[in-house]
Amino acid sequence: MARQPLLLPPSQGTTFSLILPITLSTARVLLVECQGRTYGLISDTVERVLQPPLTQRVCFWDHEAIPIRALSELLVYHSPLAKGSPATDPSSALEQRQLLIVLSAHTQRLAIAVDRVIGEQETVISPLGTEITAPSYICGSGMAPSGQPYLILDGTILVEGLPLYANGME
Repeated sequence: MARQPLLLPPSQGTTFSLILPITLSTARVLLVECQGRTYGLISDTVERVLQPPLTQRVCFWDHEAIPIRALSELLVYHSPLAKGSPATDPSSALEQRQLLIVLSAHTQRLAIAVDRVIGEQETVISPLGTEITAPSYICGSGMAPSGQPYLILDGTILVEGLPLYANGME
């Protein structure tokens, strides 16, 4: 950390300037865990957290059948950097799901299966930069209270793009 001594003539006052990058924004996110990784879902799209029976393949909520997908199934990202990540087997993730996060975008809904819900927090969304070409459903990154970075996901894009992501396309 750099330090700069502050030398001011007497009785002239002090001015401090805080410069913030305009590329940063804040949002309320729901932190979830899937296959050992933490993700943030923009809270505006989260309607409900449910815990259905394991044998259920469709979520019935609010008199509507909502498709269920494992979060790991939706996060299809082909990158040399991602090769070291935990193996994703969407079918086993769906069978072992514990919680469903119901996402809503306009008139569509989607229930995503996650291992656990960590909590909700206000977070600063940092852009990933131009070095990484991320899928459109990734808004940027945030920092967990533990100090570990996580990806922030846009639930609206996940819901609206369900047919694309379910087939492994982006």
